[in-house]
Amino acid sequence: MFRTSIDQIYKWRNSEPMPRQKAKIRDDLVSAAKHIEAAGFGNDRLLFRRFIDGKTLPVLVHDGGSACEAAALLVSYLEQEPVERNRLHERLAGREPSTPMYFDPP
Repeated sequence: MFRTSIDQIYKWRNSEPMPRQKAKIRDDLVSAAKHIEAAGFGNDRLLFRRFIDGKTLPVLVHDGGSACEAAALLVSYLEQEPVERNRLHERLAGREPSTPMYFDPP
């Protein structure tokens, strides 16, 4: 995501200044994490959830996208899912389960 070496990360941890572009990415990620946590979705598995063109949040940031915008979209998806799940449950309520059809392939 930062396109940097582990040695450089240790230097940053030891108070060496971080380049502005990398600091901007870091701050964007921090804001995104706070947005996700404030919405009540504090699960780290969300980082691996594919949602925009099959990409995860870290991949989107690596490709130059905004972490905050991606996090906002992810939160909106997560908030909408229970609503859609309930609608589907209500729509299918009372239906008999279908019988699976098995066949022998040729």
